[in-house]
Amino acid sequence: MTREITLLPDLLHDDVKSPFQVVQYLVQRDLSTGFPNTQIELQALLTIPITGAIAERCFSKLRSTMSQERLSALAVLSIENRLARQVNFFDVII
Repeated sequence: MTREITLLPDLLHDDVKSPFQVVQYLVQRDLSTGFPNTQIELQALLTIPITGAIAERCFSKLRSTMSQERLSALAVLSIENRLARQVNFFDVII
């Protein structure tokens, strides 16, 4: 990883500045195999939300519009999503 980081700036153009632009540059020029760790780290960096405010607002709105029982049921479905995907809904409805 350290070697990748030291070599990468020599390959980048001056207009490539953001992590997203670096990932695009690596993919477009098929350099992903030469810098696999750098690409993975940058992609992980790009998926981290800056703040949790958006998620908190959505959850708050969701919670205010439904009952605690339904919210709990949805939480269980989310946690047990692999099992929930295997359920035949026609068997449950009937």
